[in-house]
Amino acid sequence: MRFQLVIRIILLCAVALAISACGGSKSNDNTATVGAVTAQTVLANAATRFSQVSSFHFKLSIDGSVPLDAGKTLALHGAEGDLSRPDSAQAKADVGFLGATISIKFVSIGGDQFITNPITGAWETAPAGLGYNPAVLYDNDKGIARVLGALQGPKIAGTESVNGEESYHITATVARADVQPIAAGAVTSQAPAIDLWITKSHSDLVKLTLHDSDASGKNTTTWTLDISQQNKPVTIERPNV
Repeated sequence: MRFQLVIRIILLCAVALAISACGGSKSNDNTATVGAVTAQTVLANAATRFSQVSSFHFKLSIDGSVPLDAGKTLALHGAEGDLSRPDSAQAKADVGFLGATISIKFVSIGGDQFITNPITGAWETAPAGLGYNPAVLYDNDKGIARVLGALQGPKIAGTESVNGEESYHITATVARADVQPIAAGAVTSQAPAIDLWITKSHSDLVKLTLHDSDASGKNTTTWTLDISQQNKPVTIERPNV
């Protein structure tokens, strides 16, 4: 099983979340507004808020196919977990295999990473080649700073209620080249579309969708990330291996 790809995909939407919250726009296109509020203002406020968020809970669901192996016998169905600054993460991924669903857990603390064996469920030290540390999200040279301003043509599509919170709905695209360094090659579209919802009350990014497609452009996969419990204390413990 390609554990490296599993973990990278689990964290991809969290990466996209950070990218979207911290970006302005490369584009000079006119930006749709709601009243006197522009998409750039909403994103700037979200960036400030995100810099103050020490932890959050996420739930990732997938509509479409995200194969994890060349034979397409393994597919990622979804994931749920927590991220905590500066470099800790825990998640559970649901992977489809021959009609069954396998759950795999993952913990990363500093540079140490652990996964559960898909057969026994026992914790193991992750393979040396796993190669992903969530601390990259906060790395000024490799993470968010690299993609500041990556959103292209952000527009306010309107306002909607998300989990009872009135939120701005912003649409945009992002160049594949801007995402790939920290998405570890999981995005296939040249310029995937992104929708994000940012609360009016606290400028929290509470929902994000990423619309990806294969080389033919016909088979679309939508990843939906719901985020909650910003700044709520979370305990991420090192497993016994």
